[in-house]
Amino acid sequence: MIVQFPLDDQLVCLDTHSQRLSVANIVGARILNLHTQGHNQLEICAVLHDEFDAAPERINSDVHDFVQRWESGDIVQHRPMQNHETDTSFEPHRPVQSQATMMAYLPGAAVKIVSESSPVVDTLRTLLGLTQQVADMNTVVQLDIYCDNGRFPIVHNGRTVDMGLSVDDAALACLRVLNVVLGEQTTHAFTLHASAVVKNNSGVLFAARGGSGKSTLAAYLVAHGYLLINDDSVQLTKQPAQLVPIPMPFSVKAGSWPVLAQWFPALLQQRVFGIEGHELRYLPPTDAQVCRTPVACKVVCFPRYEQGATTKVTPVDRPTALSALIESGCYLPKPVEPAGVEELVAWAQNLNFYALEYSDLKEAAAAVDMLL
Repeated sequence: MIVQFPLDDQLVCLDTHSQRLSVANIVGARILNLHTQGHNQLEICAVLHDEFDAAPERINSDVHDFVQRWESGDIVQHRPMQNHETDTSFEPHRPVQSQATMMAYLPGAAVKIVSESSPVVDTLRTLLGLTQQVADMNTVVQLDIYCDNGRFPIVHNGRTVDMGLSVDDAALACLRVLNVVLGEQTTHAFTLHASAVVKNNSGVLFAARGGSGKSTLAAYLVAHGYLLINDDSVQLTKQPAQLVPIPMPFSVKAGSWPVLAQWFPALLQQRVFGIEGHELRYLPPTDAQVCRTPVACKVVCFPRYEQGATTKVTPVDRPTALSALIESGCYLPKPVEPAGVEELVAWAQNLNFYALEYSDLKEAAAAVDMLL
């Protein structure tokens, strides 16, 4: 069954059978509806010829193109935020045997981490630098990290939620788990693959795939007076839709190290993760650099860094923007329900979207200031 939601002059379509989302105009939505009902292309063309005033050749071409793209997965669709396969097969049949513990403090909760591996905790200490001053100390969450035949299962409330395959992998998996677990403390609606910052209580969301420069731009803005909501994975509450502050460390690729080091000297002292050609350093924010309460999103930018480019801001219409958000990574709780899609569309309906092309961070920051 296809459930449709209007967004400006187009429609957001949820195929409840395949759990796929698409954004299409009225003709595209009609083709999709007929296709998922089992009609072949000739039958779809006949229906469209009766319903729309268009040349038969144009109808035939549009139907063929749409069906081919839908069946090949080329049309924008819902994608899980994470691109790794989470292994949750470990059964925590015994209590965790503590070798090291630490407290992680984040807005909304304090997190007690109990680990059977001291090196995992040692690594986490370099990634999580906030103090208890930012946390709601009335809410304490516990994560247990086991050692199991060279693996590091991460357990929350008696359930394995992720798995590390090395010390470093386990520490980074903990960051992912913290994002999910703290998001569950709120009336969570959906998650976006994005970075977010706030200034004067107005949130700015930078949504894009990896390599777009969103983390570098967000870090620069934080160095110049903005507060961090989150880097890489941003959660939104249900009505009212607000950005949830879970300020994870910035994930900074090697090319940005010399650029950001002038504002974050400690960056060059952080250890290097990743493999050759894909090195990362993680930059934990300080208490003074993080947002502590949920805020409304005012602007969504799709940044794109290109060496030598002139800074340019271009408005993006909402249907195109929602397609880009889904494409860059949008997680809706599964099974994807129509009510969840309706919340996503309603949130997008009230926002302004822009493409931001830049090569100079100072100019890009000035452009973001203008948008606010």
